Amino acid sequence: MRRATVAALLLFVVLSLVLTYPLALHMADAVEDRQDALLNVWITAWDGHQLLSDPLGLFDANIFFPYPRTLAYSELLLGNGLLALPVTAATGNPVLGYNAALLLSFVLSGLGTYLLVLRLTRSPGAGLVAGTIFAFSAYRMTNLAQAQLLTTQWMPFALLALFQLMRRPRARYVAVFVLFFCLQSLSSFYYAILLAMAVAGLILWQLAVRVWLRARGRPYGGAPVPRMALHLLVAAVLCMLIVLPFAVPYFQVQRELGFERSLADSEPFSASLRQYVMVSPDSVFHGRWLPSDDTPIAGGYAVDALFPGLLALTLALWGLARGRGRTRRLQWFFLLLALLSLVLSFGPRLYLAPGEPVGLEVPLPYAWLYSVVPGFKALRAPVRFDALVMLSLAVLAGYGVVAGRDRQAGERQVRGGKPVLAGAGALLVVALVVLESLAWPAAQVEAVPVGSDVPPVYGWLADHGAGPVLELPMAFTPGGPQLEYQYLSTYHWRTTPDGYSGFVPPKHGQIVYEM
Repeated sequence: MRRATVAALLLFVVLSLVLTYPLALHMADAVEDRQDALLNVWITAWDGHQLLSDPLGLFDANIFFPYPRTLAYSELLLGNGLLALPVTAATGNPVLGYNAALLLSFVLSGLGTYLLVLRLTRSPGAGLVAGTIFAFSAYRMTNLAQAQLLTTQWMPFALLALFQLMRRPRARYVAVFVLFFCLQSLSSFYYAILLAMAVAGLILWQLAVRVWLRARGRPYGGAPVPRMALHLLVAAVLCMLIVLPFAVPYFQVQRELGFERSLADSEPFSASLRQYVMVSPDSVFHGRWLPSDDTPIAGGYAVDALFPGLLALTLALWGLARGRGRTRRLQWFFLLLALLSLVLSFGPRLYLAPGEPVGLEVPLPYAWLYSVVPGFKALRAPVRFDALVMLSLAVLAGYGVVAGRDRQAGERQVRGGKPVLAGAGALLVVALVVLESLAWPAAQVEAVPVGSDVPPVYGWLADHGAGPVLELPMAFTPGGPQLEYQYLSTYHWRTTPDGYSGFVPPKHGQIVYEM
């Protein structure tokens, strides 16, 4: 299977380059937009800078001086920081490091899902189709400016490690699961919650299946429950010990500055029924017959397009109809996970379309979670649960690829004793999934100064003193936030009372007014 995996990796690299055109041609000197993309360049560069110079001061970022822990005003993106660090350190170009991490999010999302589905179905073709569906979903392709939404790549790796851990409890599987769970959690605390939900659900589902089979006197493979439970407990404790120090600053700023979102704040960033049939305005295949909308809404971005794709839906339904035995039980789990994530993506109440509530007074489950789950009050965008919808749907579509074949051929896909990457049919399905995902152009290109184009004053600031600097006009000015000064601070890292992030400290508006 190694050749098949290498071939799959190369295919995901090629698809990532093509489907992010023309940004892939300007990785060293351009970003998707001049707002959230520049914010994420700054976060990614700060992570790498502090890891090398002062890891214990990671959260004391250089914006909103003199407030402490200002990195906790937005996503940590530490996973992206680690991916970008070698590139940025070698080139001195934070834009190139950021774009390399962004591109890798597509490659690794595809590869992780490929390996997960390969493990579940033993079909490289099924894994290839599933990886393509997840990596290049409409949700991901319409949010290229927001790296925090693209950091889904560690979810399938973590679930794969969990399957291995539950089947064969070993210290190495504990270590691998902890690694990927922590990478996902430290890349995005939104996705930490999503992944924790999927992990807990899978553990409970597998235990429930064992009880059900035992009650009927039917065999169930796998390790003894006590041994498995011990290894899972060790993994949970290790994850908590690693993630907790990074979560504490978020709880501190939430308590000290009152940073929390109301349920009303989350409604403009919740999915609606109409969005699940929407595609990008530049969609090549579906653009003529499915709705699209590039009108800016809350936050200055267009409505998220969430259409999962006709092929993904068809394959998932076909797999559900044809599943048998153990395969059937796992399909039911991923179906339930997809449906639960879908409901949570709607937020506290159901909308027909953005700004058009259905009128039902009964709150959705998201409202209950908001009131009881720690950290939920810092969340703003329930639509991000679509990432888990698409991962579940991709797995189900993988089952659909092998559903119509003979069991041995479908599960092993062996010809003459040698594994085959994918037959012509699987490659055709991949091509059709790509066609459904294709938007042209896929990305925008906003040039930013790098290298010799950076004004010399920033090199001067880096060499002269370490006090705070204020540049005018400040970020929050008429016409929208201006982040170029914050981005350019990556060349000197001097502190500043100015800044832009997911939250803004209480006194900042007064400073802007005075200036």
